[in-house]
Amino acid sequence: YFNNLEHLIHHEMDKFQHSEVRSLYLAALNYCVPKINQGRHDFYQKAFDLYKKGVESGILLENGVLSRYTFLNTVSSALKTLEYDWAENFIHKFQPYLDEKQRQGTVNFSLSRLFFEKRDYNKAQQFLMQFEYDDMLQNIVAKTMLLRIFYEKEEFDAFESLLESMRTYLQRKEA
Repeated sequence: YFNNLEHLIHHEMDKFQHSEVRSLYLAALNYCVPKINQGRHDFYQKAFDLYKKGVESGILLENGVLSRYTFLNTVSSALKTLEYDWAENFIHKFQPYLDEKQRQGTVNFSLSRLFFEKRDYNKAQQFLMQFEYDDMLQNIVAKTMLLRIFYEKEEFDAFESLLESMRTYLQRKEA
């Protein structure tokens, strides 16, 4: 059934109203996530194709705004499919569609992930250091990426220092 839905989305969307098309995209994307979590890596490409077409057509924008989660998931799917140039272009082209309060952090986080995947650890580190993230999970992911950068660059003192500060951060958040 997913293949039929995918075909509809990619070839017959003109038969549906905008709100229905959006619902179909979200249903298809929500189907991809557990498949990816089950180890079905072919669904990375399916998710990327859906995100790419969905944002480029405006279907995944709501009232002209792209949610930071859709933005981050779009970047993530592009990186998982090694579409680095597309991801970088997307980040720059679609950042104006993010809510202004979340824009800088979301863009910096996305660029840091892009450069990390390209193994440009210095640029990735620069973007990670520019902003404190208000989302706890995003903060943990950013700090974990920074740990990996310190490890790759053999900056073990910085690694240990950040590890200790993360331990303190998590203990405070736990209480």
